[in-house]
Amino acid sequence: MSSRRFKAPGVVATLFALLGLALLLWLGTWQSIRYQEKSAAETQRDALADAEPHHITSLDGLNSGELDFHPVTLQGVFAPEPAFLIKHRVFEGKPGYWLVSPLILQSGDAVLVNRGWVPYEEGETIASSIIASSEEETLHGLVHFLDRVVADDATRQAVESGEREGSIILWDSYDTEGMRRAIDAPTPTRAVIVTLAEEHSGAPYPFASYAHITEPYLSAEKHFGYALTWYSLAVALIAIYLAAGFGLLRASPMAPREDGRIETRS
Repeated sequence: MSSRRFKAPGVVATLFALLGLALLLWLGTWQSIRYQEKSAAETQRDALADAEPHHITSLDGLNSGELDFHPVTLQGVFAPEPAFLIKHRVFEGKPGYWLVSPLILQSGDAVLVNRGWVPYEEGETIASSIIASSEEETLHGLVHFLDRVVADDATRQAVESGEREGSIILWDSYDTEGMRRAIDAPTPTRAVIVTLAEEHSGAPYPFASYAHITEPYLSAEKHFGYALTWYSLAVALIAIYLAAGFGLLRASPMAPREDGRIETRS
C-alpha cells in the first residue's frame, strides 16, 4: 500500500488559494458582524413594540439613543421646504419614492419624518400636493435608527453648492445625514428618522408603513445565512487545496484489461 505525501500545488495556485481564503473569511466575518448588529437592533425593536409611546418635545431622546425603535408621538408643522423624495423604493412590486419632510416642533427643532410611499409616476406632483399643508399636526410613529447610512455624495455636493434647489430634492439613497444638512433648523445629531404609523396614510398617498423596519430585506437571519455560506466556501477551498496537494484530484493512469479495453485504476 502506497502512502500519499502532501505536495503543494505550486506557488501560483497556493497564492490564489490564500487570497481566496482571506477574502472568504473576511466576507464571512463581515456578515457575522452585521448579523450581531441586526440581531441586537431587532431584539431592541421587538422589546419596544408594545411600549407606551413617548411624546417628543425636544431632540434630547433622539440624540441620546434612548428612543431608538420606540413608538412616539410628536406635534408640529411640516416645513413646506425642503422635502425629500428617496428613490428606488418598491411597494407591492411597483417602483416609487419615500416622502420625507422635516417636522418643526414647537421648540423650533426639526425632526425628519418618513411620511410614506408615493408611486414613481407623477411622484413629484403627488408629493407637492401633500406637502402643501401648513397645519399643526399630532403624529404617531416609530423612531428608526439607521445603523449604516449610505451617503449620496453627488446630491450632497449639489445641495451644498446651491445647484439643487426647490421645494423637493431627490436622493439616490436614504441619506439622513445629507438631508439633515439641508435643513435650516436644529436637527438630531444621530441617524434617526421618525417613520409614521399606517394610520397616517393618505387617500390614496402617501402609504405609511413600518414594513421596511419590522420586515427589512436584509434581516439578521439573512446575514447569518450569508456568513454561513462564506465560511462554508472557505472550508471547501481548504479541502480542495489539500486534496490537490495529496494528489487526489489527479487523473489516474489508464491500464488495458484482458479483453482489450482500457480501464481506470483507482
